[in-house]
Amino acid sequence: MNIEAILLFIEFVIFLRQEQLGYIVFSGIRKVNGANGIRIIVQSSKHPSFVEDRIESFLENYLKVMEEMPLDEFERHKEALALKKLEKPKNVSQQFHQFYSEIALAQYHFERDEAEVAILRKITKEEFLECFKSFIARDGPERRVLSVHIISTQLNQDDKKAETPEEEAIEITNMERHEKIIDLEAFKSSKELYPICLPVLDIKSKGARSKL
Repeated sequence: MNIEAILLFIEFVIFLRQEQLGYIVFSGIRKVNGANGIRIIVQSSKHPSFVEDRIESFLENYLKVMEEMPLDEFERHKEALALKKLEKPKNVSQQFHQFYSEIALAQYHFERDEAEVAILRKITKEEFLECFKSFIARDGPERRVLSVHIISTQLNQDDKKAETPEEEAIEITNMERHEKIIDLEAFKSSKELYPICLPVLDIKSKGARSKL
């Protein structure tokens, strides 16, 4: 998923700047307890439903861009990402955070970048597209999305009147595909848990308060 996140981020920022949708734009990999995903955050004066619809539009267009991308350009993106991941830490602080993240996760995979690059360089364009269509595309069979809408309570009537008829229509129509979460605890308990990843190094715990 790393190569997807890098390419998505570049194209997504350009897309949002062209449409002037957001004050704050972020896109990147999200790793939680061994589960990987892509996170997109936009702060905008537009209604969240309108912004979400434009994000979906971007993902559809992005798939077409990737399908039409020449193979040599795709390989250049892969190699650029590989070189970036293999960069040595520029200071002690960077190296500390790199090591501490492995210790905090109890994975102890201190050569993770090298291992990921070895896999990255073997990924084909067909495999990339298959992964995108399965996990990221709107109708992907393995896609799972959590959409969080935060609406300011300071919205005034002038802001509301500034919305176009297209935006108002999207607010109503594109919410049909959502399932609203009413009880957060019930939602969490209804989901399956991922199995705990086995550590790369077999380091025995030194106690409840120790990360090792």
